[in-house]
Amino acid sequence: RQTVMNRSVCTCIALASILMAALPAPANERGSIAATVPVEPSNLFSIPTSRVVQSMDLDLSGTGVILSQSGSRPLGSAALGLGDIAQLEVGTMGIISGIDGTDGLAKVHSAGLRVYVPLAGYTRGLVASFRRSGTYAEQTTQGQSEARVGEFFAITTVANYPEEGMATDPRAGWAGLKVKGPLGMKYVDARLQGAQSVSAAFWRPAGGLELWKNDARARVVGEMNWTPAFEPTGGDHVEIVRVVTAGVRYFFSKHATFDIGVRHQSNYDGLAESAIQMRLNLSMPTHKFRDRVIGI
Repeated sequence: RQTVMNRSVCTCIALASILMAALPAPANERGSIAATVPVEPSNLFSIPTSRVVQSMDLDLSGTGVILSQSGSRPLGSAALGLGDIAQLEVGTMGIISGIDGTDGLAKVHSAGLRVYVPLAGYTRGLVASFRRSGTYAEQTTQGQSEARVGEFFAITTVANYPEEGMATDPRAGWAGLKVKGPLGMKYVDARLQGAQSVSAAFWRPAGGLELWKNDARARVVGEMNWTPAFEPTGGDHVEIVRVVTAGVRYFFSKHATFDIGVRHQSNYDGLAESAIQMRLNLSMPTHKFRDRVIGI
């Protein structure tokens, strides 16, 4: 009971900190002139948004989950912009694995491609994002088990202000309150090869939300995603797990953001098992170096 109470207290403190950090600064501290528009990451915590990395720029990100019951390994990824219509992604992706008996968050190498179709007005655009994992292998008493995942997102992002240049304009949105979020569908194809071969393929709605006031450097961020869980115990099968994360995105500078939130999965037993998820994103304007080298 004491352990459960301690976890609940930690979760409540984290939620209170998130809400306090998201409060906008008073208007007289920032004035009425719109601040410089920051470079926004092309993902929320894990869901892609309707944008791609600027051509020949490089985005680096790292994600970690702490206070998880079974622990987790940090994830990292890099995205390279290709002509403002696509981006190439390489790195690691997270899966839920019970292959080795711990039922924990594991990482596996992955690569993907995202294609972007721009739209006008309050709809930012459409993206089709495909990512495929390598093979995650674990040795069990029944032999070696191997898992693979393929993910596909079809996402559009809507906002209550017509242009990205108005993201920091206190006159945009609803009396300065701005709302933006990706909405769409996710398809997952998961395969487990062990004592027997099993697979699961499913479509699920996925989406997220960003909320901020005027040119606030902190935004309330939330998302709902889905991930497969590989469970060989008692007969191989693949379970569909819903993952909900809510927290804050803080802009350290125009090119650096830090996300922190509370992560809850449908296979957790209540709020006491929720974890803290963090994500750091660095946007590197490497196109400037290219322009100097090749002269265009």
